[in-house]
Amino acid sequence: MISKTRGIIFKTIKYSDNSLIVKVYTELFGLRSYITRGLNKKKISINKSNLQPLSIVNILVYENGKGGLQTIKEIESAYPYRSLPFDVRKSCIALFINEVMYHSIRNEIADIELFKFLYNTLINLDEIKDKYENLHLQFLINLAKYLGIAPRNNYSATNQFFDLQEGIFISEPPLHANWLNETLSQKLFQMIKQPETTPLLFTNAAARNEILFNLMNYFRFHIPGFGELKSPAILSEVLT
Repeated sequence: MISKTRGIIFKTIKYSDNSLIVKVYTELFGLRSYITRGLNKKKISINKSNLQPLSIVNILVYENGKGGLQTIKEIESAYPYRSLPFDVRKSCIALFINEVMYHSIRNEIADIELFKFLYNTLINLDEIKDKYENLHLQFLINLAKYLGIAPRNNYSATNQFFDLQEGIFISEPPLHANWLNETLSQKLFQMIKQPETTPLLFTNAAARNEILFNLMNYFRFHIPGFGELKSPAILSEVLT
């Protein structure tokens, strides 16, 4: 069956001299692996520029209903980026977003709300003019909700320490080392309660890097196989 859907390119893998396997998070089908054939032929209807990571595209695909490797028939840009590719800091944030999505989203079932969240995040990153240094932190907090791993919002005067392993605020530090102090826990609570206030909470690189390090640990504890990412180190160098 031929279907048309919006998608966000995650990654491309060379399959042969004229073919690529393209991992796409689609609006209608969830995460899919598609094969593109004959890319070097003159009559091919697929522009390679639309296969760059995080490209937002409209794709015409052959879906067999059985999962596995499907085929892209046509692909076109659904949103041409205006600033993101030309702004080093935005590009590094985009690299981070892409790496997080690739390591955390594996579901071959449609989740339209998650797709809309990712779609709107990328467009917002492209359109925002300034004060976006903490956008990746806000992205992580919001993404955790869509993935079903949101920290429990039980912060109180007695629960002032956040346990990264258990995902809850507790009354005293646990026996293991994976917890946040009172200051960071209070800021995390504020991020959970009002994600839009995140830009006001971390105003320097040191504070930003500290919470990012801990949020990465949180994702590793709660997403099997999440692993180590390369982009946080790049972000720490660029977002000074």
